[in-house]
Amino acid sequence: MTEGPKEWVSLKGHKHGEYWLLRNKQFHVELDRLSEVFTGDLATSSSPDTPSAMDFEPELSSEDVVARAKPAVVQLKGVNKSGSGFFVTQKGIVATNAHLARGEDALHVVLSDGRKLEGKVVDIEERLDIALVKVEIDDSPALPLETVGNVRQGESVIAIGNPGAAMPFSITKGIVSAIGKFSNAGPGTWIQTDAVINPGNSGGPLLNMRGQVIGITAQRLLTKNGGGLTFALSASDLLQVLRKFYPPPESSGPNSPH
Repeated sequence: MTEGPKEWVSLKGHKHGEYWLLRNKQFHVELDRLSEVFTGDLATSSSPDTPSAMDFEPELSSEDVVARAKPAVVQLKGVNKSGSGFFVTQKGIVATNAHLARGEDALHVVLSDGRKLEGKVVDIEERLDIALVKVEIDDSPALPLETVGNVRQGESVIAIGNPGAAMPFSITKGIVSAIGKFSNAGPGTWIQTDAVINPGNSGGPLLNMRGQVIGITAQRLLTKNGGGLTFALSASDLLQVLRKFYPPPESSGPNSPH
């Protein structure tokens, strides 16, 4: 259907990225209703207007956090790339990184129990490194999202993902090193952690010790001395994206997708 990618270079020699040429004059496109795609309910821990769940829920052991969270984590495979994601509703909506889903209509989804399904890419946020994938599955385990206002510097965290050339659904543990805006990583609010994040971990959850998602592991920035810093985009940014399709209960109307 297309020819490319081709490199877009201006008359002055400036590079502006890649482009594709359409080969067909007509296309048949089937559109899905949002209400049929974004079904179920979001799993959230708290909101800025309510007390944090950390005031009521005790911390869990690392083993219990992993046991609760792992069934909701998935491995995602595209044509030439792979990564991680996790369910945010019980009706098959998976959150992951945009750089994993970009250029893909669908991704192969591998569950922690070995089942293999197909996921349709239903939303890619150009500004944020966030994408949503729809998997046709009922009663998928969903991870609760915790707002960044309830993340504390120094608290322990666990990352679950699928690093390339290593065992799938593996974990690393660390602490929250810093929280805030960081232009080098991109727009949004970032959580820096010393938990090891390798290629293939991208798109997986960064969890606090209550099993709540505080961020999406996104990237590892290499430093001049050869070391690396790892970052997760806050769950508040993810929640902002999801609220386009899942309005808060007080603003839900007759056309709500619930």
